[in-house]
Amino acid sequence: MKIETAYQSMQDIITAGATPMQLFRVAANLRLQTLERHLKTISDNKIMDGSFKGVMHAEKAFGSVLSPKILGTYEAELVHEIMPILPGKSCFLDIGCAEGYYTTGVAVKSDIPKVIGVDINAAALTVAKNNAALNGVDHKCDFFAQLADAIDDIGSDPLIMVDVDGDELTVLKGLFEKCQDGKFNTLTMVIETDYWPDHSSNKDDIVDELLRHDFQITKIIEQDIRLRFSAISKRLTRNYLDQALLGLEGRPNDQCWVIATRPAGGS
Repeated sequence: MKIETAYQSMQDIITAGATPMQLFRVAANLRLQTLERHLKTISDNKIMDGSFKGVMHAEKAFGSVLSPKILGTYEAELVHEIMPILPGKSCFLDIGCAEGYYTTGVAVKSDIPKVIGVDINAAALTVAKNNAALNGVDHKCDFFAQLADAIDDIGSDPLIMVDVDGDELTVLKGLFEKCQDGKFNTLTMVIETDYWPDHSSNKDDIVDELLRHDFQITKIIEQDIRLRFSAISKRLTRNYLDQALLGLEGRPNDQCWVIATRPAGGS
């Protein structure tokens, strides 16, 4: 949300008799714009900490929030889990790669030979391609608008991440249908849970789908709010509210990640 839009939104909801929570959301978004401008200035658009420290990042985020990515706290619980999985993998495939936070980060910070990003948002995909080139890893990164076009490049022992804002089951079923011929030796998947239209979680449905295809659930990663507060944000401001705003990712607190593996011989 642009600052001008935020100001207008605040005026509109005051006139309409807004609730305190509605007012707070607009005010918090407006304050975050100021914090992010300062953060981008001091970081020079490089990730400042965490597993992807030093990686150049795009100047905007698609479908997420920029400041925790620059701080290096973004999905810190998940990043700590997937980086040790990468050695020995033939490929990292990010379905729903957005502007390439993971594709570029993994390409720069691991020895994995192939990284593939898939996203239906053409603007985000362009930024992801440019960011890979900016970091000098475009030679091992490929990007596609459709998963079907990426299948042949995946390799036999991939790590596949799925983050598609509620379409996880559709993507999983499509992936399994296209890979019924023993294409994979060991297949490891990381799926971010989301919600059905009635706002109920799709976690159990994701787990059931994985179990039906002979996966073993390795871990379910819950969010840890403590990881949203970084040493850098504490140095930037003494205000706890500002620190919280810098680290918030805009996700409900029951959203989580499912890690699952299907060994060789799985259907």
